Amino acid sequence: MRCDLHVHTLHSHDSLAQAEPILARAVARGIGCLAITDHNTIEAAHRMVDNGRVQIIVGEEIATREGEMIGLWLHEAVSPGMSALETARAIRKQGGLVVLPHPYDVLRSGIAPAISPELLELVDAIEVWNARCWRPRWNRQALQLAQRYDKFFTAGSDAHLAHEVGQAWIELPEFHNRDSFAAALQTAGHVKRCASRHSVHLSSTLAKLVHRLHIRRTL
Repeated sequence: MRCDLHVHTLHSHDSLAQAEPILARAVARGIGCLAITDHNTIEAAHRMVDNGRVQIIVGEEIATREGEMIGLWLHEAVSPGMSALETARAIRKQGGLVVLPHPYDVLRSGIAPAISPELLELVDAIEVWNARCWRPRWNRQALQLAQRYDKFFTAGSDAHLAHEVGQAWIELPEFHNRDSFAAALQTAGHVKRCASRHSVHLSSTLAKLVHRLHIRRTL
């Protein structure tokens, strides 16, 4: 099953992507699972779980003091603004999986400079391909980090627009819950490595403006 494990909706401050176009794009691209990882909220992810077409993992991209972190298989939102270590513990406390997204991306709050042995003990997976990374070496460094410390791989489009969904994905055996997902990561297959156009970052800038002006449609 193709899994895009990093997707945003208009519930993120820098995205205008709505649920229906996201799901339609996933189906069109043969994506069987999406992790909805909005910034600091799981509201949209919960709403999308029962869509009947694409498997949804409830996730959140959390702003820590040192950089961004993803929690997967969450039941409750994790508050932003804590240290990376506190955030990882909060994710683990509710049974979630700790993922480091684009850790070497210096333009988008990569957490690599703050990685410590104590934090690494709590990290389950590292995003080894993020389609929005400007520099290919940032993804290469993430892969090397995952290999060095024997962490699971994830990959994601980091979509903030519906048409970005499926730009990157990882092939996994079928799974049905958190534990079977973790087991699937142990035997992960092909990683699709495709880079989004740099122009997608302009759309995120526009989305921030739209959100500030409160001119957006509901999910």
